[in-house]
Amino acid sequence: MEKLNFNRLILDKPAITKVMDVGEFLFTLTYILGYRMEDIEERMLEENSAKFDLGRIVPSAESIEKAMSILRTARPVEMDKDEMLTLAKKLKEMFPQGIMIDGIPWTEGPMLIVQRLEGFFRKFGNYSAEDIENAMLRYVTAKRGSPFMKSLKNAIYKEVVNVDGTIELQSDLYNYLENIPDPNVPYDIDWTTELRE
Repeated sequence: MEKLNFNRLILDKPAITKVMDVGEFLFTLTYILGYRMEDIEERMLEENSAKFDLGRIVPSAESIEKAMSILRTARPVEMDKDEMLTLAKKLKEMFPQGIMIDGIPWTEGPMLIVQRLEGFFRKFGNYSAEDIENAMLRYVTAKRGSPFMKSLKNAIYKEVVNVDGTIELQSDLYNYLENIPDPNVPYDIDWTTELRE
């Protein structure tokens, strides 16, 4: 097998083996990315890469540097059509049903949502179905009942033509994907209190 598929990343095995042992690379990932050791051990057994010593607690600085250079060559796993259709149906269920005040439907049919997601991936890159689902759930939770809540189509992304003719991309989905809340910071904190003090 010439490709290694791990945690939604595709890596070319030759790109790893010319730099370091596959087992050493996978072990180093536990340190860099915080993966569970059981996941790594299972993958190492699949790769017949038991020669690497798992007894080491921390990988060397050289191993970390090598692993980081390999990770930069990784490509995200793209969703297949079935996975995208399942995601589209879940997103549709999150949004209100029926028609918005301005006569636009809150959601489209699942196949049109899939087309919209494909456009999103072309413009913003690939994200996992789980990340998209979580981000959109946060969006709907934050905006439900608000006059500023957009239709599903426009929440995924929207192209706005400015007065000067330039096209501006807007995407609530992308913004929510890139702004994951810190669980240690209260969501409803009044930031203006600190500014007034």
